[in-house]
Amino acid sequence: MLTLSESKEVKERYLKTLLVAELLFIISKEMEEVSFKLSRYKPGTYIVIEGDKISNEFYIIQEGSVRVFETVDPIIRGTKEGTLLKKGDFFGVVSCMSQRSNMETAIANEESLLLVVSRENFGLLIQKSAPVAVKILRYFSKKLREYDSTLTKLTFKTHSEEDPSHLFEIAEFYYSKKMFEQAAYAYKKYLEYCPDGGYATNAKMRLASIDPMLVLSEPEVIEEKSVEKYHDGQIIFCEHEYGDKAYVILKGNVRITKFVNGNEVLLAVLKEGDVFGEMAILENKPRSATATAVGNVELLYIKKENFETMVHTKPEIGTKIIELLSDRIWVIYRQLANIVLKDPTARIYDAIMIQIEKNRVPIKPRESYTLNFTVEDLIKFLGYPIEEGKKYLKAVLDNDKNITISSNGNITIMDLEKLLKDVTFYKKKLLMDLKIQLSKTQK
Repeated sequence: MLTLSESKEVKERYLKTLLVAELLFIISKEMEEVSFKLSRYKPGTYIVIEGDKISNEFYIIQEGSVRVFETVDPIIRGTKEGTLLKKGDFFGVVSCMSQRSNMETAIANEESLLLVVSRENFGLLIQKSAPVAVKILRYFSKKLREYDSTLTKLTFKTHSEEDPSHLFEIAEFYYSKKMFEQAAYAYKKYLEYCPDGGYATNAKMRLASIDPMLVLSEPEVIEEKSVEKYHDGQIIFCEHEYGDKAYVILKGNVRITKFVNGNEVLLAVLKEGDVFGEMAILENKPRSATATAVGNVELLYIKKENFETMVHTKPEIGTKIIELLSDRIWVIYRQLANIVLKDPTARIYDAIMIQIEKNRVPIKPRESYTLNFTVEDLIKFLGYPIEEGKKYLKAVLDNDKNITISSNGNITIMDLEKLLKDVTFYKKKLLMDLKIQLSKTQK
């Protein structure tokens, strides 16, 4: 008899195998239009190396097995032995679709045959089958939640699962800041989901004290175009509420925030063309963050019930969401990998490189770059207490004139290529540790 965890693992592997089977079926249908290649690897061969060049390909295992290592394995899975992938499993998808450097090291565990799928052909597969796109999106969504949950715990030393009962706390925060329209939104949502909750009476009293015009504020909806319009500061959705829509920004900007330890933390400011809220239509879970309009905002909305149809009729949206999720996963992974580094100097170099990589800044010799990132931002990113972080940063600045601080407190790199060499030095040390670990597991 299988245990609950074993049963869950078998189910997940079965679903992944179904996904791969469907991919392979589509591949066979498209063989006349597209060429795919098979590559064979001997035991112990490195297929991809974490931090290595941007890849335009991902891999599906046809024969044999591959062991995949991630720097974050110790904090995500509690092990340094990596994950053993077998026939039907795939790897490299996130790096391929985000067009970022590899976020894993993959080593052939035995003689293995891999199907190599290029990024260009992957887009074609998605266009040919909306169900495949949705299954991949759900896989990405699960991975993103896993990383995001771990990062929140490590960075803020706390984490609470999404739950509509927390909407009252958010409403109280806005009310205390005299942000009454936002408070009214959160109070209403709390009462919608928790009509008999312990704070229902308090929520009703608060709503009665707020201007009715703010309480009744709603977005302008143009149903025939699937468009919603919001004014500056208006909440699009709130953390902990349930949702049935994803959005594409047609006009304006959107702030994405999260409430941590009683404070609102800014996660991102999204711009025209960005997609957000997609996790609500992929998983039946509450929103993990709050979205607020910055200026006048127009959004194209995609409802959960017509998502697959939308992906099929507008495959560019499915591809865009996959690319977006891939990029988010990659960025959060890099932040987690930074936390794993023990040496403060290594963490500082790597944290600066993460900001450069996020902005896709070309690395050129003797090319300087100023980050829109202050010393205080860097220390908060690293999670150090301010004084401790300043001490570590001073040690780096005293020994490396390649990093300077401008008059407004922003960080400037004088030579990007030199910074890359410094980061690579520390990454090579990590790879050496991995080789030592691998040799131990093979004994």
